[in-house]
Formats: sequence, C-alpha cells, structure tokens
Amino acid sequence: MGLFAFVWPDMTDAASIVLVAGTIYVALRWRINLQTPPFVLSCIWIAFIVFAAMYATLENSPGNQFRSLEKHLPIALGPIGAIVLTVACNRLRINRDRLIVLFLSGLIAGATLVLLCNGMLDVLAHGNPDAGALGKLNRNYAALACGISLISIAALVVFLSGSGRMRKRWRASVIVILVSIFLSEGILLVMLESRTGYAATALGLVVWCVLTLRAGARGASRSPGLIVAAAIVAIATFGVAYYFSLISNRISADGSTAVYLRELAGLVQGHAMDSASLSAAGSERLQLIAVALDLIHQRPWLGWGPNASQLVALFSPYPGIRNLNQFHNGYLEFLVSFGAGGGVLIAALIGVLIWSAFRRGRSVQPDNIAPPLFAAMIGLMAYILVTNVTESAIFVKPVGFICMFVAALACMRDRAATADVIEGRLTAQGQDESHILR
Repeated sequence: MGLFAFVWPDMTDAASIVLVAGTIYVALRWRINLQTPPFVLSCIWIAFIVFAAMYATLENSPGNQFRSLEKHLPIALGPIGAIVLTVACNRLRINRDRLIVLFLSGLIAGATLVLLCNGMLDVLAHGNPDAGALGKLNRNYAALACGISLISIAALVVFLSGSGRMRKRWRASVIVILVSIFLSEGILLVMLESRTGYAATALGLVVWCVLTLRAGARGASRSPGLIVAAAIVAIATFGVAYYFSLISNRISADGSTAVYLRELAGLVQGHAMDSASLSAAGSERLQLIAVALDLIHQRPWLGWGPNASQLVALFSPYPGIRNLNQFHNGYLEFLVSFGAGGGVLIAALIGVLIWSAFRRGRSVQPDNIAPPLFAAMIGLMAYILVTNVTESAIFVKPVGFICMFVAALACMRDRAATADVIEGRLTAQGQDESHILR
C-alpha cells in the first residue's frame, strides 16, 4: 500500500475501508476485546471530527466540511486496523519485520516511480528543475518523496545486509539497486532546493543512524549492519560537502529562513509578531501564521471545521496570500480546524500510542521489531514532525498513510497472545457445535 500512497492515493482510502470492515468482522468473529485505550480514543476522535463538521456547518463555516473528513482519519484508523493486521499476520505467519519490509519497499517503489514519471532522470542529466518544480510535482512534494524514500532505503539496506533469509546473490543485487536509488534521489533532493526537505531529511537520517548504531553497540544488530550504516553516513556527509554552496545559498536566500524561525520561536514564547517582518518581501509564511492566529482567536475551542481550504482567501488582510488554500503549517492548520478541544483529544491519542509503543518495546517478545526497521519508523516520524512546521504535511496521502501504519504497528498485539485467543475461540465454538449435534 505504500506504493499506492504515491501512485494511486485513492487506493489508500479503499484500503482504510477494508481495514475497518475487517476489524468489525474479526471483533465479532473472535470476540476480541476492543476496550483498549488506543481503540477507544480513536473512536472518540472519529466522533469528534464528525461533530466538528456538523458544528462548523451550523456556524456557516466556508466549504463543505464533510468532504474533508478523510484527511483527519489516518492516525485514528491505525489502532482500529491494528486488530485485523494482528490476526492476518498471525494466520499467514508473517512477522512484523516482514510487514515493515513490505511497507518500506512500497514507499520506495511508489516514491521512485512518481519521481521518474515527472522527469527525475532529465533533471539529473541536465541540471536543476525549472521554476522549483519537478514535472507536475511542486518542489516540496518531490522533496518529500525523496526524503521518505531515502530513510526507507537506509533501513532496508542495513536490514538486508544482516539478514540470512535471502541468497547472497539476490541480496547483493537488491542492495546495489537500493544504493543506486539512494544516490540518485539524494542528488535530486539537493537540486530541488527545498529548505524543508533538507532539514527534515537530515534529521530523519540522523535519528535513524543514532538509533541503529545505538542498537548495534548494545549487540542487538549484526556488524554488517553497522558497517552499512557508517557507509551511509559517509556518503551523506560527502554529498553535503560536495553540494555545500548550493545548499547554503538556498537556506540563506533573502534571509527569509532566519526571519521565519526567529518569529516562530517568538510566537512559541508568547511574543507578538514584528509588523516590519510581516510586511517584508518573502514574508508570506509569516502572514499565514498571523491569519491562522487571528482565526484561532475567533473560534478557540472547536475551530472552523475540517475544511480550512477557503479560510485564507476569505479572511486574509494580505492580498499576496489570498490564492493559497493551506497555512503551510500543519500544527496551526489543525488548531484552526479543531481548536483547543481537538488539540487536547489528538494529544491524548498520540500520548496513548507512544505509551503503547514504549510498553511493547520494553517487553521481550520473539516478534519484536529489528533495530534498523524500528529506527526507520522513528526516523520517518521525525521527518514528518519537521516537515509539518512549514507544510500541512499531515494532510498529504503518503504522510497520512505512514502515520496510520506506525499507529497500527504500535497497537498490534503479540502473536502468541493473539494465537491463544483465536485457538480458544475455535475450541469453544467446536464444543458448542458438538453440543448442538448431540
């Protein structure tokens, strides 16, 4: 499904429906306990966004609120889909490592395919893309595809290098292909000149490397994995040094990055925005923040509803940004849509998911996740957290699907415990049927 998240995004909606339907069937068939904190909070969140859409419609918020519900569902669908995924993996004897490998492989294939279809090879052969775009993709979306793919490739290369389940010749061939894609997409990322892409990818890879090397130092990973991780760090460092002038010029262009970060830090500390910064050239992102804060002030508790695409055009006092349909800050856009009430609910859900993942990580189970794959999940989440500061990334299909998968992974139950439940239900059903026949 990682492939479809990039190539055919609507298919992820169909997959979500299948997961929900499968969970309902499994829960009724095996009588699985659904009264867990992640599942309950997920259901509460879904009910809340439906209520928010109804409230916004009654308050005459612009746009069709119910058409935008699906953008806010992925993280809540993760704990729900975890139930059917657990049972399916148990019945098919698929461990979590294999499930993550399939997921990451799909992300790499989807990202690479969409980049190739939009002229990646031409850009690599002839130079920088025109007008900050790659074919039909804008610069930031193309950079997002590169960043997600690079983190996924790093994890797969390390995992495969220490895996003995594949023949050496096939394993070497796959690693060579993955490294080739890594180098090509790394160069493309530099040429795209996306400042958010630079920062998010760097942090995601650093988080992945630290966790992988830490696990290796503790003896949880084989030495080939450590060597490959070190090689990836060396390649990335060489690439940054080689393209340093291009990267540094883009980051320091017009001083807009420094101004944005300074004003954003001031807002977090409770300081008012500088009017001179708002009126300066290249201050569109700051103007969007000002509009978002004003909208939050108007409706602080329940927000303006799930559909915020028309709010900038209707309420912005700055003509230069009225053509935009997002706030280029996922956190602010979320608060505009759902207010403090939604913020508290989603914080509680995320907190429960982190607690669930931490509790599982500390347990000693035979189907625990391999360190490089676990590090990839954390690295991808770090990438999303950074990207969401300057883009409404959580509403992009691939990002939403990653959040759903990670949430599901955090809530998947132990295979042995699930097997005991299913076998117990089968035994009970068999006894009931025997009693009826008698």
